[in-house]
Amino acid sequence: MPCSSPHQPVTTERVDALTDRLLSLLQWRSRIFHAGQYCGHWQASTAGHQMASFHWVLEGRCWLHRPGQPALQLQAGDGVCLLRDEPHHLSPWPDATSTDSGPLQPMLAAHCEVGEGEARCVLVCGFVHFDGPQTAVLTASLPPLLQLRGGNDGQSALLPLLLAETRRMPDPDSPGPLLQRLSDLLLMLALREPLRQALQPRTNGGGARGLLALAGEPLLAPLLQAILADPAADWSAERMAGELHLSRASFFRLFTQAIGQPPAQFLLALRMQLAAQRLREGLSIARTAEQVGYQSESAFARAFQRVNGAQPGQFRRLHISTH
Repeated sequence: MPCSSPHQPVTTERVDALTDRLLSLLQWRSRIFHAGQYCGHWQASTAGHQMASFHWVLEGRCWLHRPGQPALQLQAGDGVCLLRDEPHHLSPWPDATSTDSGPLQPMLAAHCEVGEGEARCVLVCGFVHFDGPQTAVLTASLPPLLQLRGGNDGQSALLPLLLAETRRMPDPDSPGPLLQRLSDLLLMLALREPLRQALQPRTNGGGARGLLALAGEPLLAPLLQAILADPAADWSAERMAGELHLSRASFFRLFTQAIGQPPAQFLLALRMQLAAQRLREGLSIARTAEQVGYQSESAFARAFQRVNGAQPGQFRRLHISTH
């Protein structure tokens, strides 16, 4: 059903609903690198692996150092996610050039006793690999450094659980599955607020592309809501234009300028992102094809491989086996 007006007000509820939908579309695989405590003279970094990475501070404090940027202090309950691989390191000093005497100390298990009065920092650090055609566009539209600050209700609830699991680990390099899941929840919190900010309406452009540009453009956002609500519908250019009460030519011009690609190309990528999400959840290939608008499994398989680089069956087996 067409929307009642092409100028629907942008409400908090609409932004929140879109944030949740887009957050559910993000596909990633995270891996904890190590979790434990540092004491004395130490440095930690996840740079150089060509992957996004994260650092959660569970106890104590440290500083994040990046070339050309001021040192960022992190305390218990804080965290950072670096969406691009860039040079950085954590240390116990605000000065990146500090040269405390002695060798760098290794990470210890969080339950190990340390010297009385010795400052320590309990950290969970790891890597994130983002998947999917729209996921890359979404993350590219977000700031390269995402910050979590202590005091958020969600973080306050997760922090004691994360700390307790870290203390249970006998080896900093062997995290358990529960610690991994708790870390993923923190990662979702880190992504949610900047994603929500990126969805705020823009009056003079904001450099976003793809899903974020569509969601943040007041004239086009209702179309994204409609497609996400019924991705299997026959979303021809005429129907999309009608959804927004625009002529086909006006719609095509507005869409291409805002999104950077024609409607059909965008629709294909979005449907295949939704299909990947459903396959990861264990839905059959036939049901997945039907839910994203394909009556023919073979046509769906060709489209899926073209966009996601793998046959649906192969993709489903791989991702179900890793969850």
